[in-house]
Amino acid sequence: MNIADIIVSRSGAMTITEISAIGKPAVFIPFPFATENHQEYNARVLEKAGAASVILDKDLNAEVLTATLNRMLRNKDSLTQMGKNAKKIAIPDTLDRIYGEISKLMYAKEQGSGVNVRQGAGL
Repeated sequence: MNIADIIVSRSGAMTITEISAIGKPAVFIPFPFATENHQEYNARVLEKAGAASVILDKDLNAEVLTATLNRMLRNKDSLTQMGKNAKKIAIPDTLDRIYGEISKLMYAKEQGSGVNVRQGAGL
């Protein structure tokens, strides 16, 4: 992803997090059958921030995708700004937060089962 000018992707939570963290402009095509339409909501957050374009799956075809990519690629300044906008909404300590939550779960499991989960997981 680091060498791409634009990312074209679905818009699950981890994908949104990764794209924001590296500051890349994106075209999101939300998975239409995601629970409670969360992928569209995720994508719309970046769209509203000026970091992405959204194409709904029902509207996706070669012409629409090509026109969207061409429009974005023609304006390098706008593309650069979209990447900056993505970076602005990124949560900088996401990795630490995820690790913290996993650690809490492992500690709770360890306390409840008598098994040393940390040792078994190599932590």
